[in-house]
Amino acid sequence: MKLIKSIDFNVKEKFILLVIEKFIRGLCSVSLIFFFTKNFSKNIFGIFTYFESISIVMLGLASLALFQIFIREFNNKKYSDSTIVSTGFVLNTLACILIIAGSSILIRFNDNIEIIFFAAFSSTIISSSFLSLHAFYEKSNKIKKFLYPSILNFIIFFLFKLYSIEVIRDLNYLIGFTILENISLFLINAYLLKQAKFNFIKYFNLKLAKELLRSSSPLILSTLAVLMIVRFDQLYIKESLGYESNAEYSAAFKLIEYFFIIPTIYMRANFPHLNEIYQKEKVFKTEIIKVLKRISLYSLFSIFILIFFGEFIFTLIFNFSFQSAQNIFLILSPVILLYSVLTLVNQIIILMNKEYLYLIRSVLGMILNIVLNIFLITKYGIIGAAVSTLITYIFIAILFNFFDKDILKIFIKRNSSNLN
Repeated sequence: MKLIKSIDFNVKEKFILLVIEKFIRGLCSVSLIFFFTKNFSKNIFGIFTYFESISIVMLGLASLALFQIFIREFNNKKYSDSTIVSTGFVLNTLACILIIAGSSILIRFNDNIEIIFFAAFSSTIISSSFLSLHAFYEKSNKIKKFLYPSILNFIIFFLFKLYSIEVIRDLNYLIGFTILENISLFLINAYLLKQAKFNFIKYFNLKLAKELLRSSSPLILSTLAVLMIVRFDQLYIKESLGYESNAEYSAAFKLIEYFFIIPTIYMRANFPHLNEIYQKEKVFKTEIIKVLKRISLYSLFSIFILIFFGEFIFTLIFNFSFQSAQNIFLILSPVILLYSVLTLVNQIIILMNKEYLYLIRSVLGMILNIVLNIFLITKYGIIGAAVSTLITYIFIAILFNFFDKDILKIFIKRNSSNLN
């Protein structure tokens, strides 16, 4: 019982730190958006959000969906911490290089401004190289080691970027500071890696690398599928309706995404805790119910705020006039609850090594989402994109209900084997 209370305290401390970090980042990002939409056109903002969407997909792929798997490996103690960190660094670094190179070849650029936006956003994915180090610090409850310097770096360059937007009003300076910020963050992480006495590649283990990729391969495909679910609409809007329509939908969806932050952080902070108590069946079930209640209450409160105050908050952040924002909020608000619950389910699936369930559900959801977006965006514009997203999440939730029965069978089987 003392162990559980100790772990629960660590979860709360980690959760508070991550919330503070996200609050700072969110507040700074909102400020940048406010001044960006004040000083640049809706078309420029559309280009900005388009390449931001591309970078999010790239970032998801560069991570190789390894974060929870790293934590699981640290707890299994099959390999040394040095081996896991070094092997993870090599895998994620290679993934970053390949994804940036591949994306630069595949993306069709029409003018120089698109190229410089791509350069800025693609540089953000280099932080994925240090995913195994961050997992080690979180597992060891030393999250402050990388969180504090990361926040400080972010704030310093936020001021530079704000200066470039509001005072100089030059996109080239904004792009330059963004790239410098990411280079600086890379150097900070490299220093932390050395300070923790982990070698970049010395302890690389090919056998472990194969095991990690084998475990993460369903999650990589699932991550791609999920990213396509939340980003394909914005990519397709740009291609079919143009940058200004993309700016309007992306702005509304960005506000929705702010409500995703709390459940995402909470589940990230709680995952090592769930992993620790996973073998204690009754305690694990009790904890799952407790987590489900918390994220459900948060989601219902968020939906209330979004429906009744979403448009007011929206007008405070964005300096453009958007005609369809309130309709998008009404359509997409239930997605907050569905997203929160599914985030919890994903953690359970990973703990049970049943990643194929996540893969099947995500791929089916992606296929449905792409088909719906192509049809509904063509016919109803950005409202069609919102409807497509809502239908997709409802469909995935129905699949979750089917998979939940499968998970229940696994619980029963484990209990029976423990009794025997």
